[in-house]
Amino acid sequence: MTKKLKEALRSINLDAGDRWLADETVVKVNGESMYLWNIMDYETRMYIASLLTSGREAKDAAEAIKEAIRNAGKLPKTLVTDGLQSYRKALQLLGLPINHITNAGLAKDENNNRMERLNGIVKDWIKRKRGLKGKFKEFIEGYRLYYNFMRPHTALNEKAPAGAKEKLIKTLIAPPPKAENKQSKRKI
Repeated sequence: MTKKLKEALRSINLDAGDRWLADETVVKVNGESMYLWNIMDYETRMYIASLLTSGREAKDAAEAIKEAIRNAGKLPKTLVTDGLQSYRKALQLLGLPINHITNAGLAKDENNNRMERLNGIVKDWIKRKRGLKGKFKEFIEGYRLYYNFMRPHTALNEKAPAGAKEKLIKTLIAPPPKAENKQSKRKI
């Protein structure tokens, strides 16, 4: 399914804004703890990037930021993160002109609530799958596409972040129509 989604959505741009949220969370992969780095757009709630790593170093944060830039096709003006210093170091390593707001928290004026909610949604999905096994990168990418283009969001009036593109996307990935069963046409 992920391959089909990727093919169908290849020509559709993520309409990411200029303010992104980033956070990392621990998930189990084949029974081992790994870090899942997630980046989303603040305004549209587009789930821009997701990356699994074994560490929480600056190089890991830099890879997640680069993945988000590739997926969005642009740089954000602002990146809002928690207090993890790896983000600051990553932005220094990358040398990008991005305003970094750090130490955002759930109860602070500058918060990462939307990002924390996304992490919870993704972790719940992983838990229902009984953890990530085998092709975990493909599963995460498939969920990111589902989240952006198909999953209804209460805060977005039951639409996916892709919004107006939703009908086009559902047409692109719809299963082919079933062949008509001739026996069902028999007159009774």
